[in-house]
Amino acid sequence: MSNNRSGYPSFLVVTSWTFISNSVFLFLLQNTRACDGASVLFYTTVATSSHNMVMHPLATELANRGHTVTYLSSIKVKMPHPEVSYFYPREVVEFITTVLAGIGTDDRKIGAANAYTEVIPAAAHVCRLLLESEEVKTWIEKSSFDIVVINACFNECGLGLAHKFGAPHIIVQTAPFAPWQADLYGIPVESSLIPDFRLNYTQDMNFFQRVYNTAFSLEMYLYHLQWHFFPLIEGYMRESLGRSVPDVNTMLLDTRLVLVNSYFAAEYAHSLPPLVVPVGGLHCPTNITQVLPQVTPSFN
Repeated sequence: MSNNRSGYPSFLVVTSWTFISNSVFLFLLQNTRACDGASVLFYTTVATSSHNMVMHPLATELANRGHTVTYLSSIKVKMPHPEVSYFYPREVVEFITTVLAGIGTDDRKIGAANAYTEVIPAAAHVCRLLLESEEVKTWIEKSSFDIVVINACFNECGLGLAHKFGAPHIIVQTAPFAPWQADLYGIPVESSLIPDFRLNYTQDMNFFQRVYNTAFSLEMYLYHLQWHFFPLIEGYMRESLGRSVPDVNTMLLDTRLVLVNSYFAAEYAHSLPPLVVPVGGLHCPTNITQVLPQVTPSFN
């Protein structure tokens, strides 16, 4: 039997270190988790059923992967997920159902431009209803979240909730970007090349069309958003959530990620910063086995 420098038999030294290392490993195994599920809030109060078609699959997939998901919406989901908590504020649901839902269906009658400008005061009213609701106030006091996922369609009131919870936020654009949204996230405004979708222009615009296209988008951005909508909801948020709530533009520039339900082949070519990721089709189920019927022999 050989001895080491300590004077103890070698097998005792080896056995001792084995015992110590195993004990440390068991301690770390019991007290360390390899991955923690996050608490995620989905915020989509100014919305229609088509917005749920994009937002809800993202929520359910996060729930499937072990995250705790809360879905705050004004439109009730047709097929709720058993692991997702749903919150439908009563006052907001009633308002959206009776007032806002009809605006989109009247697009053909009043024109897309007027439809969008009518949504803005309604969206501000939704923010006020939400933050003044006693039901929502109680929910806010009892809740905490690690991240907030916000529908981009005039749902900037959700930024105030993210600030209140001290959580970073992600923006989900359920359709390609509108021209007035570009500057909000630091995206270059290319109105000389890309026509406003509310106009019947193509990419081949003449000089006067480019001028009108630019002015048309600026009118929405400056007059309706910056001078009316944002100041209104900033007042509501600071009154209900505290005076420390920053202005909307500051919170938008702190966006960590923007997911856009679009595909490069379906729209005009334009520049996107790294935080903007096109994810067209991400909401589509992957377990579909049915084959689409062949309507025509081939496409010419």
